[in-house]
Amino acid sequence: MYKNKNFFFRIDSNKNIGLGHLARCLILAKLLKKNCFFIVDTNNKLFNKLNFKFISLYNDEKFKNEISDAKKVNSIIKKFNNVNLIVDDYRIGLKWHEYFKKRNVKIIVIDDLLDRKFDTDVYLNYKLDNSKEFRKKLERLVNNNSIKLLGPKYCIFDKKLSKKKDDFFNIMLNFGNSFDFKEIDKQIIKIHQTLNIKLKKIKFYITIGNGAKNYKSIIKHSNKYKNFKIIYKKFGIRKYLNKINLFIGSASNAIYEMSYLKTPSIFVICNKTQDYKISEIEKLGHYFLINLNEFKNENFVLFLNNFLKNLKSIKNLFISREVVVDKMGATRVAKIIKEI
Repeated sequence: MYKNKNFFFRIDSNKNIGLGHLARCLILAKLLKKNCFFIVDTNNKLFNKLNFKFISLYNDEKFKNEISDAKKVNSIIKKFNNVNLIVDDYRIGLKWHEYFKKRNVKIIVIDDLLDRKFDTDVYLNYKLDNSKEFRKKLERLVNNNSIKLLGPKYCIFDKKLSKKKDDFFNIMLNFGNSFDFKEIDKQIIKIHQTLNIKLKKIKFYITIGNGAKNYKSIIKHSNKYKNFKIIYKKFGIRKYLNKINLFIGSASNAIYEMSYLKTPSIFVICNKTQDYKISEIEKLGHYFLINLNEFKNENFVLFLNNFLKNLKSIKNLFISREVVVDKMGATRVAKIIKEI
C-alpha cells in the first residue's frame, strides 16, 4: 500500500551536473509527501536548507561503477520495507537495475538521454520526440513491461509557475548551475549595454549557480547598474521566471516552463546532454535554438535587436503551437508511482 511505501531518490549531486535533477525530484517528493529520502554522492550545504533527509554515499571516495554503487545503496535501503527507488542519474543503467530487480525493489527512472539499457518498472522521459529513431531506441533499450511515461504530458516543473504582470521589461539569462562564464562574460555585458539604451524600464537578470566559474566581471558590472540584477546561488527561481518577458539560456527544463508561461525564448545548447532538435521545440511554440558559439558571435546582438522588433509576432506563435504544456505533469507521475 502507498502509505507504507518508502521512496528513495538516487540522484547525481555533482555540482558540474547542475541542479535540474535535484529540482524535479524535490517536486515529486513533495507530491509523494512522506517517507522520502535522497541518496547523493556527497553532502552539500544546500541540502541542509531542504526539508528532506539526505544520505551521502561517498564522503572519502568517488563513484566507481554501477555495482559498487548499488551495493552501497542497498546497505541503506535494506533497513526499510516496501522500498521504491527513483533514479535520476545518467551514470546508472541496466547493471544497477538488475541488482535491485533480483531483490524485488521497484525502480522508477527519470531520463532524458535514452543512451543506455534500462530494466525498470517505470521509465519517464518527457522530451518531445516522436521520431522513428526514438521509438526504435525505446524498443531496444527499455524493457517491454516497463510503464513508459513519454512526452511533455509528464514534464515536471513547479505548479506555482504563473505569469505575473510587471512594470518593467524583464530579461533573464540563465545558463545553469555550473556554467563557466569565461568566454561569454563580455558578450553578456555588451547585450545589457545595448538593450539598456534601446529599451525603457528594463531589468536584466542573470543567474549565477553554485558551480559557476569566472563570473567576477559580471558581478563588477552589476555594481554599476541598478537594473542589472544577479540571482546569486539561489535554488528555485520561480518568482523571477513568473515575470520574465524574454528568456535566453540553456536548452533544459526551461523549454517546458517557458512554453507553459508563453515566454518568448532563445535557447542555447550548452552541453552534450542538451540534444534538442528545433523540430521538437517548435511544437511547443519555440523557434530559436542556437549553440554556444552562435551566442558568443558578435552578430548575436544584431539578431537580438531583430528578435525584439518582432517580439509581438513571436509571442503570438504560442497560439498555434501543436503541443500545449500544462502544470499537471508531476502530479500525473506521482500518481503512477504511488500505484505501482
